[in-house]
Amino acid sequence: MRLFGIKTKDIRADTVYSLNDKEFLKVLGIDVDSVGNRLGEITYFTCLKLLSEIMGKLDVRIYKNTEKKGKERALNPRLEYLLNVEPNKYYTASTMKQAIELNRNHYGNAYVYIETQKKGRAAGEIRALWLLPTTEVTIWIDDKGVFGRPNGVWYEWQDSRTGKRWIFRSDEILHFKSSVSFDGISGIAIKDIIGMQIDSAYYGERYIHRLHKGNMVANKVLLHYTGDMEKLGKRALVESVEEFSRTGTYIPVPPGIKPDVLDSKLVDSEFSVLSKAKALAIAAAFGISPNGINDYSKSSYANSVTQQTSLYVNTMQPIFKGYGEEYTRKMVLSKEKGSTFMEIETKALFKMNPIEQMDVLHKGAQSFLVTPNEGREELGLPYSDHPKANELIGNGNMINLDNVGSQYKKGGEN
Repeated sequence: MRLFGIKTKDIRADTVYSLNDKEFLKVLGIDVDSVGNRLGEITYFTCLKLLSEIMGKLDVRIYKNTEKKGKERALNPRLEYLLNVEPNKYYTASTMKQAIELNRNHYGNAYVYIETQKKGRAAGEIRALWLLPTTEVTIWIDDKGVFGRPNGVWYEWQDSRTGKRWIFRSDEILHFKSSVSFDGISGIAIKDIIGMQIDSAYYGERYIHRLHKGNMVANKVLLHYTGDMEKLGKRALVESVEEFSRTGTYIPVPPGIKPDVLDSKLVDSEFSVLSKAKALAIAAAFGISPNGINDYSKSSYANSVTQQTSLYVNTMQPIFKGYGEEYTRKMVLSKEKGSTFMEIETKALFKMNPIEQMDVLHKGAQSFLVTPNEGREELGLPYSDHPKANELIGNGNMINLDNVGSQYKKGGEN
């Protein structure tokens, strides 16, 4: 018998478990210490949170290349609704995008099943997108052609809740992998590469936590006394000292006993310097600048702008490109590939204040780059019905390259 993928024989009937019980969590297959050593480290969590929230707020757009107009939006309301609003009936697109990015960074891979209509006139139409548990998916390469596709890539999902096993073709799975991959098929998690640095930072935080819990009293206190003391007496003395060290500033000791503190100063071990260095190293592994982990010790306005630009160009742009390519190769019809493609829209990353936005649109209109209706759309206003609202307008003093210098000619002479 299995209960949500758990073998009930592993649960002792004579034991009461709580949801926070480590033994019960181990029965669930959750390694508490391993999870804590990773997600419990604040810098690592901050990096995961930052990248996940960035992806969660960006929409996916569909474009096509035409001979006359070049790149332009391709209208596919059904597909964009699935990608940007409701991928399935259980959660929103923002939730799925954040979960995809979290799995991609934490496990190295994220898998999304593309559910399509199997029969009828709408056969092949995408109905829903489902995020699969990364830890339950295995990638297989069929080098023998057992399934009819030599060297084909297949995905196996062993559902821990039902015990069922599902096999998917590569074109049925959106596979988002980390930037570190030796074979190009599966990604490697950052935590598996810099696990030592993350664990070291985590244990440092636990050490500080223990100091605060003990009212900043050092871990070791020596109690000097003369004569001998039985085991129970020693234990009672130690428990008394520990109790007062946790609850108060002063520790009462019996006559004839002299306390001595084994002091381990944080300054002596350069604890803060080492902690900061570890935090910056973890953030750098994600491609995140110090400002991204709230380190403003050497920050200025110009420096902050540069770091924000670097985050977009050096860190997020390769991620956006990878997402766009995976969406295009798996969700665009074969006959449309080459002319239709999908991209991550990045406008939300550069949201300007109203004054700056109006200034940019005004300059774009004067330079024949933006029509009035396009500007109104950017401002969140409805289109104008004026016949000229969809035409390019601009400053009449501007001329094209072929006519440069003609303004100095009079009567055909220079």
